[in-house]
Amino acid sequence: MAYEHPGSVEVGTSVSVTLAVTNTGGRTTRFSAPLSVRRRNGTWRQEATPTFGAIDPGETVRVDSSPYELRYLGQYAFRLGDPGPSTTIRTRPATLAWGRGYQPPAGYRLRVGVPDLREAYAYVDPNGIDRVRSAPGEQWVFVPLTVSNPSDAAVTPPAADDVTLFPSGTPYDHTALVEQPLYQGPPYVATELRPTGEVAGYVPYAIPEAASVDDLRVVWTTSADDGDIAVSWQSRGVPPYRGG
Repeated sequence: MAYEHPGSVEVGTSVSVTLAVTNTGGRTTRFSAPLSVRRRNGTWRQEATPTFGAIDPGETVRVDSSPYELRYLGQYAFRLGDPGPSTTIRTRPATLAWGRGYQPPAGYRLRVGVPDLREAYAYVDPNGIDRVRSAPGEQWVFVPLTVSNPSDAAVTPPAADDVTLFPSGTPYDHTALVEQPLYQGPPYVATELRPTGEVAGYVPYAIPEAASVDDLRVVWTTSADDGDIAVSWQSRGVPPYRGG
């Protein structure tokens, strides 16, 4: 009995485990056993039972399991038969390019666009006068965030506080702006989403002026009873996000 699969995949990936069974006996036999999965030190949950058919003496038959979505960070164990030897697959944070969407088990779908970096931004003061705000040594980053609900039930999208900007490895929480910057559209505000609903807006940050888009990554993390998820949006070619 042997397992063939990747040792590590990004969270949210669907994987199939290749099950290899060798007939070490002296006659043709049929083999079938349940495939079970568990997370951490939880209980085993039986999945579909693969069928290997007739296996001749000395023959090895390989069967791919049904795809299984590894939804949370951590370790997943797979076991054919009870009892039987098990194998494990670890999950790591997902790394996406700007503009790609990610759908966690909660039902909503997130998408982070390319950040807009500005040394200054224009706004209109209470008297209706156009003003420009700038700060020496800093720049503003406007991160476009879109959350949609493709499910058939209402969902609560993540808050702006759940999204963190990392320029050059340093975490920055979003900044509350007093003024409404012109040409940026509305800020992102999390509100309950009905089926097919969508909320979009920007999340602002103030960071050192020397940073560029390729220095940035936007990280969304969430913790639930079922497990943790971490997803990073960043430029292509930047090393994958490993967490932390």
